[in-house]
Amino acid sequence: MKCWEFTECGRGHEGGCPAWPDKGEICAEVVGTFCVDKDRILGINAIKLKDCTKCSFFNSIHYRGKREL
Repeated sequence: MKCWEFTECGRGHEGGCPAWPDKGEICAEVVGTFCVDKDRILGINAIKLKDCTKCSFFNSIHYRGKREL
């Protein structure tokens, strides 16, 4: 399952999110993705990962990337 399917954010299309089309299972590792909970673009990975640890997709069984900060 891709993050945009899990969150139903509507950004799972070309130009909608930098994680589309092939990084939807590791979105926390992609710079410039949207934080669905706060509806803002996150760019710096060190800061972004702190927000991702609060994300329901990141904490679900569907996330396939690294979870270490």
